[in-house]
Amino acid sequence: MRLASKPVGLPAIASHDLVSQIARALTDAIIAGRLAPGAKVAEAAIARELGVSRAPVREAARLLESQGLLVAIPSRGFFVRTHAPADIDDLYDLRICIEKHAAVQAAARLTPEGRIALRRQLDVLYETAATNDPARQVEEDYRFHRLICEM
Repeated sequence: MRLASKPVGLPAIASHDLVSQIARALTDAIIAGRLAPGAKVAEAAIARELGVSRAPVREAARLLESQGLLVAIPSRGFFVRTHAPADIDDLYDLRICIEKHAAVQAAARLTPEGRIALRRQLDVLYETAATNDPARQVEEDYRFHRLICEM
């Protein structure tokens, strides 16, 4: 009987981190338009391009499906979600209602630190508006709105 070798003190590899990195890369590709609405997310091609196996790509796709960015079609794979104009209008109507409430609550609770944080994020928004980086513009806009909701 062969004995297993003794542990040498290697840290555990968190496959979740790999999945998160792949999900982030796919999200960035969607935001940048490199993966257009309706485009097939070919697991094998993505895995080859990233130098990983298909399993973490599939897990990342499932994660993005749960977040609403991808749609799984049985026996066909994952596709970038498409939205009808009416769906987008509905989403923005809902977002406006939620953010209006959040803004009223944030204004009532605004602290000097909160005011400074909002001003800083506004400055970042102005800076990114002058760039040709749509992904960063979306991220910074999201940060601004999230900051209001957190307040």
